[in-house]
Amino acid sequence: APMIIAQALSKERKKSLVRYRKRLDEFIGDAFMRRTLYAFMAPDKTGKTAWLIDLVYRALRCRNRVAFFDTGDGDYDEVITRLCMRALNRPEYQAKCWIPVSWDDKGVVRQESMLDGIDGIDAYRECKRIARSEDALRISCHANSCLSVEDIDGLLVSWDRAGNWRPDVVVIDYADILAPPKGVRDSIDQIDEQWKQLRRLSQVRDCLVVTATQTSAAAYGHEAGVLGRKHFSGRKTKLAHVNGMLGINVSPEEKELGVARLNWVVRRKGAYSEKSWVEVAGCMAIGNPAIISR
Repeated sequence: APMIIAQALSKERKKSLVRYRKRLDEFIGDAFMRRTLYAFMAPDKTGKTAWLIDLVYRALRCRNRVAFFDTGDGDYDEVITRLCMRALNRPEYQAKCWIPVSWDDKGVVRQESMLDGIDGIDAYRECKRIARSEDALRISCHANSCLSVEDIDGLLVSWDRAGNWRPDVVVIDYADILAPPKGVRDSIDQIDEQWKQLRRLSQVRDCLVVTATQTSAAAYGHEAGVLGRKHFSGRKTKLAHVNGMLGINVSPEEKELGVARLNWVVRRKGAYSEKSWVEVAGCMAIGNPAIISR
């Protein structure tokens, strides 16, 4: 009994596996722990993949083993390129980039810088520096609608058996284009079962699982406010299966400036309000969506 209590209260197991800086870190708080499922929710083309790649980078910096699954939104070369951009804070090719440096009364203050494109040797050295070993990250890319949650679990089992490789963090880009669960015919029931399986994956594999999902069509005309429960797509029970759902709120003007507002759409643990958010500014040209926050 004492050992059970000690394990339940262990600070190490309650530690967040992903850390951010300053205000954004305070806002996210003790999210992203082991045995939890979190998701980013946003309309199409508003940076979901950038946030997931950034999370991979931050998880590696925290000395975690990370498994990244692309379910058909990109390919292996694209994933590697975006991760190298994030690691080096450089664009793919030499370019002038606007880098946010601070906030003033009028908004974000940006500095124009000419940055070199990514270099393979530099990227390798930087990735090796931030990860604890050359096998800290595994990337698995698949065609659209070919990979299911059961397939992901099967791969994790095979990696464990073959080399005792167990990830601390599993990132899936993204849940909406996973292959449907077997034996479930109704499309709405498929969504419910899929998110149940994602939650179960975090529990059975003792890891953090992070993914993303698109909003409903109602969110596309949504500019000034924040995303809420009414903007879910598919089946509402996906909001019940996650430990937390972070909304990425970006108006056309904000997108131009590299600014986004993150809010908790739902959160299982701790008090939260849909109407509270943290404002972040980054530079998508270098794959970094959260350089400063307030």
